[in-house]
Amino acid sequence: MKARVTIDLYQLAKELSSTRRYVSINYLSRRLAISEKTAGKILSKLERMGLARRYSNRAYEVNYFLSDE
Repeated sequence: MKARVTIDLYQLAKELSSTRRYVSINYLSRRLAISEKTAGKILSKLERMGLARRYSNRAYEVNYFLSDE
């Protein structure tokens, strides 16, 4: 059985950037209890939205600016 969950990506970026500067795919997958593939897609989407920047193959630098709210 598959479940669909909606995530507010702006809120996620805000929470991640308030606790750490770099977020690994592994960390996000464990934190949200999702697969690493899905975590990678989420971080990639944050990068396309301008809220994150790829740091390495498995980690991103999350930048959430309060002025974007």
